[in-house]
Formats: sequence, structure tokens, C-alpha cells
Amino acid sequence: MPDSDIVGHDDISEVLHIRRARRLSIATVGVAVLIIGLLTTVLLLVKTVSFTISPERAVESSNVVSTKGLSITIGRNVHFLGAIEVEAAAEGFFPQSIALDRASESPMSVELEPRPGVVAIELDFVLNELRSEYSLSIDDTQLYESVPNDVELPSGRYTLRLFGPQEYDSTQLIEVIGYGKKQVASFAALPYGSFTVRVVPDTADIKLNGDWIGVGTVQRTVVAKSHVLEFEEEGYLSKRLPFSVETASQVDLGTVTLSNAPGTVKFTSNPTAASILIDGQFVGSTPTELKFDKTDIQVELRKSNFHSVSAKVEISPGNTLTREFTLLPVRFDVEVSSEPQATLVLNDENLGLTPLKAKVTAGDVLSVSKDGYVTQTVTIAAAEQQQRQLNVVLVDTAQHLYNEAPGVITVQDSIELKKFPSANFQLLVPRFLMEDDRQRVRKFAISRPFYFGVHEIRRKEYAKFDSSINTTPTDENLPVTDISWLEAVKFCNWLSQTEGLEPVYSIANETQVSVNLNSDGYRLPTEAEWELVTYYHFAHGRVVGPFVWGEGIKAPTAIGNLAGYETRSAMHTYLSDYADNHKELAPVGSYRRNFNGIHDLIGNVAEWVHDYFGTPYSGWDEELIDPMGPSRGIDRIAKGANFQTTKLHETAINFRRTVGYKDETVGFRIARWVL
Repeated sequence: MPDSDIVGHDDISEVLHIRRARRLSIATVGVAVLIIGLLTTVLLLVKTVSFTISPERAVESSNVVSTKGLSITIGRNVHFLGAIEVEAAAEGFFPQSIALDRASESPMSVELEPRPGVVAIELDFVLNELRSEYSLSIDDTQLYESVPNDVELPSGRYTLRLFGPQEYDSTQLIEVIGYGKKQVASFAALPYGSFTVRVVPDTADIKLNGDWIGVGTVQRTVVAKSHVLEFEEEGYLSKRLPFSVETASQVDLGTVTLSNAPGTVKFTSNPTAASILIDGQFVGSTPTELKFDKTDIQVELRKSNFHSVSAKVEISPGNTLTREFTLLPVRFDVEVSSEPQATLVLNDENLGLTPLKAKVTAGDVLSVSKDGYVTQTVTIAAAEQQQRQLNVVLVDTAQHLYNEAPGVITVQDSIELKKFPSANFQLLVPRFLMEDDRQRVRKFAISRPFYFGVHEIRRKEYAKFDSSINTTPTDENLPVTDISWLEAVKFCNWLSQTEGLEPVYSIANETQVSVNLNSDGYRLPTEAEWELVTYYHFAHGRVVGPFVWGEGIKAPTAIGNLAGYETRSAMHTYLSDYADNHKELAPVGSYRRNFNGIHDLIGNVAEWVHDYFGTPYSGWDEELIDPMGPSRGIDRIAKGANFQTTKLHETAINFRRTVGYKDETVGFRIARWVL
């Protein structure tokens, strides 16, 4: 073959080889690019969740494994595409299943729960077939009627107590490790001994440490320690026998003989509280329960003012007997008289009119009664103490009610009223108060006891009735002024209703006001009552007039709030020889009480009274009984001087002013009938 042909053939082969190599390189590059693309896509789609395991004890042995779905677990990192389930586990802890999906957060915390410890209960001294006769308690709360082989317990300290036949009772303390660890609690046999005992009578019950074990004769194996036997039988006295048994010993406790129980007698009597004497010796009072070791006793019951009773009582040992005794009262005579004559009642039995002789016994009740008088009762004392002649003085009902009524009453926390009795008195009316310049005497009889205000009504008290009255701490204790007679009356009615009493006044209109004389409510004092309290010294039974201070024509210093020397800068006229330390109104009670215990009867403010003004004076020759003034009129009376009074004669007790409507110098105080 020519050389040219050979060369040409080699060249073609080389060219073909180069082409194949190039195509292979291109294919390899394409596959690599495809694989890289696939891996990149997979990496972009894979979800990774990291796990944090606690507690610290679990961390070292913990792992996370896939249990459902496609995933790759590397350490505590889980890589997955879709929803899967994994399990976190550690040695000594319960595993925990966790569901994951692409929305799960990372890292994820997992706290594993420790496994309890396992305590094996070993009874070295008991055959397996006898194990069920023993029971186990743990910390006195958890009880196993049949002791188990193993007990699961969380870590901690426990008290194991084993109970079994023949008083087996053993306790062990164990510190449980937990985390699935197994431990052993081993109980050993207790030392035992035995005893024998007999009891007479042989029907008596025998108890060992509180548990019944038989009657008559008992032989028993017990734990070697101290024990107590009890012997009981109806009709006999119980006995206790402490004893001890040593290991492997046999103790014969002998025979225990029970004594007959004493008999019991319950003593009752009518009446009760009778003294009981046994064989002449005092032993107590009825009702009572006594025990005797005799078969019979001699009993006597005694009580003051009753006849004694005796009896023989037979007693049955161990039994209870009830004996009832009736004592008859000792009766005697009492002569009863009364002033005035009245009806005598003995224990609800009408005996007739006094004087009478009544046959009575101690404890009886005698009642002496008469219409219009308070019933008197007498409880009959013991015969040796009771007076055999009784004279009863009855008190009329009205006087009794007055005596029982409180001396002072307080209304609305601050309004005080003092009680005054009925009285007859004469008032000297000075001639300078009479139109004809003649001195006269007025006679009064106040038959109805009454309450009279200790103070004038304060602003703070009136403000509870009239909300338009504004008060401050500096003026709340000043007397209320600038109110009409009708407004004062309305206050009285309001106060009566507030206190649950019947109002005194019935108000038809501004000019028609009537009075209910049977009412128990509050009202204005009458002029006669005002003058009685001001003029008449109840403790001494005499009048003091014509002035509050007596007979003198000069007012004592600070006897009351008048227009004295301290008002010289505010008033054109004043009492130049008098001083009282107040230019204007003074708080009520700023000056001393009068002899009847009433404040501000002179000065401060004049006071509305119930009466209309009537002139000339009438009734000089007649005694005025409970006068309330004229039945009609124009103006009402205001009594007493006030803080603007500049004339001495206006301080006289009998002085009276007429006031048409309101006045800055006029206030009021209240009164009320006792009966």
C-alpha cells in the first residue's frame, strides 16, 4: 500500500477520537450541571429543625430519631421535606413524640419527664406463698393490701412500713434515686416470743393492744416488746395488764380475776336541788348519779321548807337504777294588808280584798293590785326568813311611770332634755311689768311631768330638718335664729316623726294650729313651764325670782349673753356695768347652768314658747292649772333676754315679748310631756 494512503487513514482516526472525546466532555458537564441543579433545588426545599433537650441530666444521653415520614437526623438536627414525626429520648427519661411540619419553629425546646425509680420489696423471712399476708404503706398515704414485688416511685425520700401477722410492724427509710434505677428495700424478721393468760370469769373478753383476741384462756405469739392486755365483762370492773415479752421467751401471766362492778343509782326529786344523805352523810344534790359497792343503802332527801323523805334502796352490781322522790312543801300563814285596799292573788288564785291571811309555802307569789296603781308582787321566802305580816303600799300608775322614765334623754345625738315633776308654785310679777304699776302674784299648778330642753336648738340640729341651713364648724353650735314660731313647731313635728312619736301639732294652715294633748311627741314649752324651770328651785322647793340670779337688781358678771360692755363698739346703748365676753351670739351652753341644770335661760337668744300673747293679765285670783295661754291671738310669746338686751328689767323671769314673725334674736328649745 502506498505511503499516502496510510497517512490519510491515521489522520482520520485521530479526528474521530478527538470528536468522541469532545462529545463525552460535553455530556459530562451537562450531567454535572443537572446534578448540581437538583441538589440546589433539594437544599432549597428541605426544612431543618434543631432540638434543645432538658433537663441537663438528659442532655448527654439524648437523641432524636425519625418515627414517621422521610427525614434525615444528624445529631439533634432533623432535615425533612413534608410532615413527619420524631421521638426525643434519653436514658432514665420517658421518650416524647413530636409532630413536625414546614411551619414548625426552630430551635424547639423539649423537656423530658424523668422515669420513676423501681424499688424491689424483699421479704427475706417469708415464703412466696405467704407474701400476700403482708401489707405495705408508703408515707402513711399509699397502701398496698398485699405487698407487691416492685414499687415505682419518683425520686425522693419515703417511709416504707410493712405490716403482717403476729403484730409484725417494721419501718424503713429509703432515698429513691429515680430515672429508672432499681433499688432494693429488704425487710427482716422481727424477734418473737409468746404469752399465756387466763381470766375469771372465763366469759370476759381479752384484748391485746386494743384488739380482741379471745375469752377465758389465751396463748399467743407476739413481737418481743411491751404490750397491754385488757379484760372486760358486763357487771365487772375492767382491768389493764401491761407486760413485756423477750425474744424466744414464753411468759405465763397467770390468772386475772375481775371484781364486781359497783351499782349505779340515779337520784331525782321534785322539787330539784334536794340534799342527799347516805347513812347520814351528805353526798350531793338532786339530780345526780352515784356509784355504790354495796347491795343496799339507806337514803334521806332534805330541802329547806319541804318535809324530808327516807327510803331503803337495793342495788344490783353493774346495773343502773333510777329512784325518784317527791318532797311535800311546808306551809305557813302570812297576813297581808295594803294601802289602799286592793285585791290579793296567790299564784293566780284570787283570794279577795286585803287585809287577808294566806296559807303559803316558800316560792309562792303574792300579788296586790288595784286599778290605777302599779301591781306589787312578793315572792315568799323560806319559812324561817319570811315576814308573817306584810303591809304593801301601792304607787299610782302615773307616779310609777314618772319614776321609771329616764332623768335625761338625748335625741339626734346632741339634743338633751331633762325630766321635771309636777309642781304648784307662785310667781311674783314685778310692778314694772304691769300696766297699772302694781305688783301681783300668779299661782300655777303644773300637773303633768315634762321634759325640758337643756340647750337651745343649735344650727346643726335644725339643719337636719331644713337643708337650706348651711353650717360650718365655727357656727354649727350657735342657736338657730331668724325662724318663725310656725317653723319651730314644724321642727317639733318632724323630730317627733323621726323618733317614731305622735306629733303634737296639727297644722291646717299658717294661722290654724291645734294641739293633741294626748301626744307623746316634741313641742314648744308653755310659758308656765318655762317660768317654772327658770323660777322654781326643785331641789330646795322654793322660788328664786324675780331674776335668774335671785333678788338683786344688778346682774352678776357673765350670768348670760347680754349686750354688755364688750358690745360698746357695735351698739349705741349697752349695759355699761356688765360684761360677758361675747359681742354676738355665743355657742349654746357657753354659760353656767341654772340651779335646775338648764343653760341659757337668760341671754343669747329669746325663746319661742307655745302661748299666744294675751293682755291685760287675767286670772289673778284663780290658780292656773296647766295653762297654755289664750286659745287665739295675733302674736306668740318669746321668753328671756337675748344678746342685744340693754335694759335690766327685760332680764326678769316674767318679762315677755311679742314677736310677729322672725327675729335675729329669737330661737327656741323643745319640751315633751312625760305622761
